[in-house]
Amino acid sequence: MKGFYFGFIDNFIVAISAIAGIHIDNLFEGIGVNGALYGALLGHTISDLVAGYLDFGLEIALNMALGCLTVFLLVFIYFNVYDNITKK
Repeated sequence: MKGFYFGFIDNFIVAISAIAGIHIDNLFEGIGVNGALYGALLGHTISDLVAGYLDFGLEIALNMALGCLTVFLLVFIYFNVYDNITKK
């Protein structure tokens, strides 16, 4: 069942990270939305790295994680630009 472990590990880590992000965001008096988003993005990066390593090897896993981090950075930039535009 090639790919099963990847799918399970991938979604399990994302789910745990999103839940943790919600709780962390709530501690800082947020409503959990940003925490869930950033938790899921970080969790997905970690899960792709771990699951990708187990299924495809280190080189592909690192490439997958770099791709995830790029999206993480783009979302961060988007929200900073959006916040600056809407606060004017």
